[in-house]
Amino acid sequence: MVSCKVEVADEKSVFAIARISNQKKGTVAEVDFSTRKLKLYSELVTPGSTPVAVVAQTEIKFPAVAGRIYKLILQKISEHYRVILYDTVTQEKAEINYLDTGKTPSSGKGWNFTGLIFRAGNIRLLDYTFSSGLPKSPKVLVIGDSIADGDTIRVQPNGGYQNRWAGLLAEALAYNVTIMARGGETSGHVNDKLPLLKSILGNPQYVIYAIGTNDSSFETWQAHYLKFKAVFEAKGAEVIPITLFPRIGREPFCAAVNQYIKKNGTRFLDFSQALTNNGDGITRNESLLLPDKLHPLPAGHLKMFNQLKIDLPDLFS
Repeated sequence: MVSCKVEVADEKSVFAIARISNQKKGTVAEVDFSTRKLKLYSELVTPGSTPVAVVAQTEIKFPAVAGRIYKLILQKISEHYRVILYDTVTQEKAEINYLDTGKTPSSGKGWNFTGLIFRAGNIRLLDYTFSSGLPKSPKVLVIGDSIADGDTIRVQPNGGYQNRWAGLLAEALAYNVTIMARGGETSGHVNDKLPLLKSILGNPQYVIYAIGTNDSSFETWQAHYLKFKAVFEAKGAEVIPITLFPRIGREPFCAAVNQYIKKNGTRFLDFSQALTNNGDGITRNESLLLPDKLHPLPAGHLKMFNQLKIDLPDLFS
């Protein structure tokens, strides 16, 4: 969640909160006192650019008053976006609640850094807060890529974030789960953030390391995995890697990772079995995959979740 307190000096001021992704898919919540509109925009292409389109808006029924302080909040939970503007004196508010399941374009990812966009008028920023409602010490921490992120099934029938394998796990554990997943994520990207992850997370009981699909070098993946594993084992967590189903063009790499995982003595989550024909770990079951033959359909995510229940039954006790 991002929130800010702004003192308005010009009664026609326009300003916004932005969450910006390194993949150029940010989210923008704008206060436009010149038209008395609260707006939620679709993806922000680059910092400083004009957002693509308004996906939701509502009237601000109270006037801007010079010298008054207003609070703006942008909150995103899975596909649910919430934007609230408060008048801190009268406690009046304008609010947008927007669910973008099945909608194109989405209203952005909001993965990485955040900031205030000043567009017009005269304002003074008094307070800015960036926080998360996710558990600091969850029962399960999921570290993943686009498959765990689940945006690829957001517009699919029976899709949505709640039907990704990690979403099904979160629901089964009464949301005592923290999911940190991003499209294109590699073991290197994860380790770049390792000092931050170490500092902001407490003591998860289990860590599912769902990383490797976007890697290509076994030696690099192994080195990153072992470094990550050591950090979270020092926190008392059990780190559980996944096997990789054979990605087109990277089959030898996936096979090397799977062989290592199965022989190194730790528990693992066998997604390779879940997503291959007859569980052979070799032949992709394309009936479970999107046309890109990389990302699972909702039926594939359900197979992965069922595999999780077989491989890690104690997570549910």
